[in-house]
Amino acid sequence: MFVKKRKDSERGEYFEISEISPFSLSDTLECGQAFRYEPIEKTEEYVEYLIITGENLFTVRQNADGSLHIFGATEETLYSDIIPYLSLDVDYAAIK
Repeated sequence: MFVKKRKDSERGEYFEISEISPFSLSDTLECGQAFRYEPIEKTEEYVEYLIITGENLFTVRQNADGSLHIFGATEETLYSDIIPYLSLDVDYAAIK
């Protein structure tokens, strides 16, 4: 898993997380175990969700290449909330 801080001209700073295959944001959120999310948009290029963890609100987008874009997070909330919430620290390739 690689994390980079980036900037979007319209949405501001965000974190890009790559090398997380075979992770599916849609499957993870819509499996019935997560309850505090709302789908925002689904296209052929990406899926995007609004996610609430504790008292924090984030927008998470998964692009067709599998990378995630996390909007509204600080580095602290990225590692304390989002990565554990989505189980991104789990090696899914090893489990599969």
